[in-house]
Parts: sequence; C-alpha cells; structure tokens
Amino acid sequence: MSNNQSTTIKKMISAAQAGGSVVAKYFGKELKTTTKSLPSDFYTKADVGSERSILNSISRSFPNYNILSEERGLLNKHSDYTFIIDPLDGTNNFVMGIPNFSIAIALENDNITTHAVVYQPLLKRIYYAELNQGAYCGGKRLHVSHVRDIRHATVAYSCSYGVSDAREIAVSKQIRSLRVKRLLSTWSPAIDFCLLASGKIEAIVSDQNEKYDYFAGQLIAKEAGALVTDFSGKKIINDNTPTFIAGNNQIIQRALIGVVS
Repeated sequence: MSNNQSTTIKKMISAAQAGGSVVAKYFGKELKTTTKSLPSDFYTKADVGSERSILNSISRSFPNYNILSEERGLLNKHSDYTFIIDPLDGTNNFVMGIPNFSIAIALENDNITTHAVVYQPLLKRIYYAELNQGAYCGGKRLHVSHVRDIRHATVAYSCSYGVSDAREIAVSKQIRSLRVKRLLSTWSPAIDFCLLASGKIEAIVSDQNEKYDYFAGQLIAKEAGALVTDFSGKKIINDNTPTFIAGNNQIIQRALIGVVS
C-alpha cells in the first residue's frame, strides 16, 4: 500500500475489498431483485453479501463508531464518528451486466467527511482521500482537469429516486442548453466523482441524492481540487447537503450555476 495512506484509510480499503470480493463473485450471474421504494430502486444478494462483509470488517476495526449502511440502516454507538457505506453503488448496472459499479465508504464527523474510499472490484481500482491530504488512485495524486470552456466540458447529472421525471428532464435540458460536450447519466454517482477527481469529466450536478451516493466521492473530488456549491453558487460547508454542483473550476461552475435551478 502507498505511504500516503493513514491507518484509517488502509482499514477502509480492506473493508471495501472484502465487499468487492463478494460483488465480483456474483457479477454476470442472474440474480433475484428485491424492490425498495420504486421498481428502479432495488437490491440483490450481492448488495446484502457485500454489506455483511464490509460491516464485519469495519466493526472489527472500529468497534465504537456508528455505521450507516444503505441496506441495514443506522447502527448507533453514540459516537462522534459515523461510517457511511454503499455496498454496491450502481446496482442497476450490476444486474444488467454493465461493469460500472463500485463500493463506497466514507467516514464523517459532524456532517464533515474526513476519509473516503471508492473501490471498483472488477478493475481492482482504489480511489481514496483524507481531509486536507489530497486524493489518490494507485498511489498517484489526482487533479481535476483544466478545461475552462463549458462547450468542451463533460457533465454528469445524478438524482435520487424521489426526483420526479419532470424535474429530471428539466434539469437535463438546462444543462444541455449550455451545449456541453456530453451529458452523462452513468447510474453510479461514486464513480462519477472519481472521474471528476481524475480529470476525466468537468462537473457533476447532484440533485437530492442520498448520503450513500455522494459522501465518499465528493471528498475525493474536493481533495483533487473540485469546487462544490449549491445551485445558487453559495459554497457548501456541511456535507449533508444533497443538492449541489461540483466543478473543476470557477468558470465551469459559474456556467452551470447560471442554468440549473
């Protein structure tokens, strides 16, 4: 492991890899889905198995920390620290055999994310970040892109299952009105943030997403230099804010602030 990894990050990576080994075992197999809030919001035994492995690992390493996990909910130990876990970000992709999914783990203190790991198990690719210590992948520090023209920018849009079709269409239309190079909807927000951090895309518009969808990825993007504001352009201090724009620089940020609402 890289020398820039703290003990906490190393243990989080180990937990993510434990979940990833379960997910990889199930990929490509036909799995029964169990619906949660909507037909498009579901889980499989891969989600549950991954979560179980991650929780076992986290609980051993951090027995006194709270854990908020997507399928099991909150395990409250009355700690100042809480792990936020998505055992399979991109379940829709996973079930369809699209290899665009990950495991995301964040550690937060008073709604401020301090550590983050996003793991792509098929590629064995690990992204990680620690507050004020930079973001990394494969031991190399990550940096957002230098693209300044919105017409050359790739923008990802991600929204929660609770967002209406009308709003999703409207926001997408507003982004497209800028004539961006490409508008992405990848169904895996955690990876979107890692793409932003790696300089592969220029911005993300997050619309009412759940904590599991953005806590880990957002820190990785911010530590790589991304700016994060609300839709009006106000800087976001509290990470527990599900609607925001994350961009590679102020020029791209201002262009998006001008159209989304």
